[in-house]
Amino acid sequence: MTTVNRHPEVRAQRASKGDGPDVRAVSFEGGLRPPPQDDGLLLGARRRLAGFTHTLRDNGFRVGLAETRDALAVLASPAALRPTSLKPALRALFCATHSDWERFDEIFDAFWQGRDMRQRQLLSGAPGASHAPARRLAEANVPQQATSLPDHVERRGDGSESAADGRGRREGASRAENLATTDLRHIVDPDDIAATHALAARLARVMRARLTRREQIRRRGRRLDLRRTIHRNVSHGGTLLELAVSRDKTSAMMDESRELGFDIIEVSDAIIELSPHQIETLTRDVQKRGMDAYIEVGKKNPQNQLSLRETLDRVGHALSLKPRKVILESRESGRGVGIYDGEGQIKWDWVRSITADFATDQLIFEAPMEQQQIALLRELGAETNLGNVSINSVAPLASQRLGLRGDTFGSLRSSRPVRGPPATKFLYFLLETYRGLDQSELVRLSRLPRRTVQSGLDSLRKQGLVREGVSLVDSRRREYRLT
Repeated sequence: MTTVNRHPEVRAQRASKGDGPDVRAVSFEGGLRPPPQDDGLLLGARRRLAGFTHTLRDNGFRVGLAETRDALAVLASPAALRPTSLKPALRALFCATHSDWERFDEIFDAFWQGRDMRQRQLLSGAPGASHAPARRLAEANVPQQATSLPDHVERRGDGSESAADGRGRREGASRAENLATTDLRHIVDPDDIAATHALAARLARVMRARLTRREQIRRRGRRLDLRRTIHRNVSHGGTLLELAVSRDKTSAMMDESRELGFDIIEVSDAIIELSPHQIETLTRDVQKRGMDAYIEVGKKNPQNQLSLRETLDRVGHALSLKPRKVILESRESGRGVGIYDGEGQIKWDWVRSITADFATDQLIFEAPMEQQQIALLRELGAETNLGNVSINSVAPLASQRLGLRGDTFGSLRSSRPVRGPPATKFLYFLLETYRGLDQSELVRLSRLPRRTVQSGLDSLRKQGLVREGVSLVDSRRREYRLT
């Protein structure tokens, strides 16, 4: 019997009890239908949304009744008319951490649109096995047990494995995948028992951390939880870790940070001296505790600054450790440190050397002065990561990013990466500058062959950077605009 299995982390139940006919009420091949209007279809939409939220919770997302209620409102709004508008709306609602944000698109596509689903073959000795796909089985109300994994696996003398109920094991499934869905009461193999104990120990470690955090919250009493309120990951500065290193208390400091609810620890040697090996060890220790790491490059003392070559080497080494971001030090003064000279002016030769070797989305430029923030946004783009921003500058910086102030009005460009040959990047620049051009205008302005322009526009559309629409001046013309 051949069935369809989603991504390993996506455990959506298409054929769950009572959900068969409702699948067609919400999804179809290649996209989503508009929100249902009558009571029967509306009930189907609610059931499908309930299945989606259940899938998100199975994959570690923190989804409660409030989020589910808001999602129902989104599903009944015009945003549900197209997947391109529904996905961002649900992503903003359900994603509370960076890891949630990275995994959401894959789970959404697998659940609602059936993309990136892996095929699996159930080897069955029974003749006449059905080959109906999972969608048909769901629509026919086939019980989930008919398409689920075997309860346990028995070993035979010839080294082969088969399910105890005769349905067979998944072709290509690893031993760990089979063990993860096996009824523990039937395990008798010593190796499987040892693997089960390892899984139980891993689960115990995770639960201990969760229970400890809940106990800490209970002891402190009712108070505002900043991290859960703003739905953002929280980090503290690198000076705290440097203090812990100098007092040989790094393990205690990291454990306490995790229990207090911090998601990110900044690793830096801005005050003390740390070797590349020590930086790597500290970063690994942070990651082993299930937290992310920022790595800061640079020194706080204006008399003890790194050269450009040392800065490039340290940024490259830091990025090799897979941190969340690499921070370029500037301290609160923004003068005589890192990419700033003694007057607070940006050393553009440094900035261009750094951005030539490394992607800007992997870096955070500390910019405590508003003029530094404006200059970096103009040069590197509106989405440039900036840090060390004072609380009084947060709102002005947000306005500058949107081009709503005189310093950046009409002068900011996007920092989104554009892949392709120089002609494609030049077309993107023209569209960014002129805000809507048809193909003939692009040919005239770029002086490129029409075929090259067509190829470049196709590449930009595939990258999701450009969309085609009707001209606001002449409905017979097709214009290209940035997404």
